[in-house]
Amino acid sequence: MIREELMHQPAPALHLELVRDAIGFHGLRVPWMRLWSRASENPFLTWTWMEAFWTRVAPGRRPLVLAARTAGGELVGVLPLSIARQGVARVCRFMADETVGSDYLDALVLPELDAPVRRALWSSALELAGREYDVLELREMLSGGESEALIRELANDGPLTLEGEPQYRCPHIAITGAFADFIKGVSRADNLKRRKKQLEKTPGFAIDIARTEAELGPALETFFRLHRLRWAGDGGSQGITGKRIEAFHREVVLRFAREDAVRLYTLRLGEAAIASVYMLGKGATRYFYQSGYDPAHAKTSPGLVLLARTIEDAFAEGAREYDFLHGSEPYKFEWATGERQTMALRLTVPTLRGRWRTAERSVVAAARALGQKWLGERYELLRRLRRRWAVA
Repeated sequence: MIREELMHQPAPALHLELVRDAIGFHGLRVPWMRLWSRASENPFLTWTWMEAFWTRVAPGRRPLVLAARTAGGELVGVLPLSIARQGVARVCRFMADETVGSDYLDALVLPELDAPVRRALWSSALELAGREYDVLELREMLSGGESEALIRELANDGPLTLEGEPQYRCPHIAITGAFADFIKGVSRADNLKRRKKQLEKTPGFAIDIARTEAELGPALETFFRLHRLRWAGDGGSQGITGKRIEAFHREVVLRFAREDAVRLYTLRLGEAAIASVYMLGKGATRYFYQSGYDPAHAKTSPGLVLLARTIEDAFAEGAREYDFLHGSEPYKFEWATGERQTMALRLTVPTLRGRWRTAERSVVAAARALGQKWLGERYELLRRLRRRWAVA
């Protein structure tokens, strides 16, 4: 097991470790999940999510996890990074920063010790530049968050080149009052009322909610089928792209069931499942992760009816927020009362390998822009075909 104690010691009562292998990473499971239960409701910051991503989606990455402990050994902060080779460059990234739709990636820090622990983790991460990595690419971070400000401050004191760019809009609902009052302000309220009555009159109408491990297994397979149907006409989903990602979710869903942090909603007409919603989270926040429906039933808007039910349940259960996560789909903004923005920060070491990575990214971006310019609609067709091949 590689478990180094870093030379950087920001405070006498705080000890930082660098965990770089499977034994050390798995040894963090219990204290990491205990810390998460006290510090956050974000499922994308759990050991469960990170470990499943590493083993099921990106086994070629190497962990580079910074762990902060008190003098008594209590884990009070984790920064879940990883190393991947991109050509000649060593690129340091969040552990689960792409492919599986993670949002708000960051350090996980005990709130009572937030300032010193957050600074210690990010200071140590930047000190690893050159030694462990050539580029630090931080995607899916919350724009305007405390970590962004801290990283910018720390980067100003060193040789790293810092670049930042916006990524995604994340609409959400701030839950206050009763659902009956909230729905009056939703633009599609009348349409929802009609569709709901229409479906409720259909023989066999039912909405099932899977919570337990026994229920979630078959419900997830139903979700996969409906999600594929929903996106078949667009060349396949960009969110769940093939067998590796499905295997990831099979593992995550069963683990989250033990935390009571996942639900799968299914709308049925008799034996036929026609819509599904995949929800994450517990406590004060509900996360709308993904959905699917059978286009053959599109005229009755089963997805709209089922979405409304998940929001109504969040109100009924005393949640304070319903988060649609990233995506600018118009239907999300019909419900949302606010939005956040995610962003990417990139810090480059002034070496040949660091500059090579920067040049590579520039070439790829230029090629993409040129393809869009010259191919027009055919460029989007090629993207759809590529997604279809990836799913197959």
